[in-house]
Amino acid sequence: MSYTQEQLEAMSDYEINRLVADNENVDYDIFHHIDAECTIHDVNDQSEINYCNNPAQIMPIALGSRIGSAWSYFEGISDYWKAKGSTQRKPGPFVRFESISKDDPYRAICIVYLLMQGDE
Repeated sequence: MSYTQEQLEAMSDYEINRLVADNENVDYDIFHHIDAECTIHDVNDQSEINYCNNPAQIMPIALGSRIGSAWSYFEGISDYWKAKGSTQRKPGPFVRFESISKDDPYRAICIVYLLMQGDE
């Protein structure tokens, strides 16, 4: 299923993490917490899956998908993280995806990754 950028930006980290895990075919369990948002854990090694906040989990996906991330700063205007990716792998139309995050480069990478998956 494909989502618009606006839909993805409005989702929680938990929802983004689940979508990335689904796209990566990770077998996971959902843990429900009383006073906190649900978390997901890899069935094979029981580690928590948190692509939006764990560089060790999202960066291999970013590299494999050719997604880049950089800090942008415009004096007096704003500063933020920007992630960019492209589906340009063969001749044809060039499609580029971008996501901007004030504080979280890994979440921006996740959103670009999901946008790219929906375009394939």
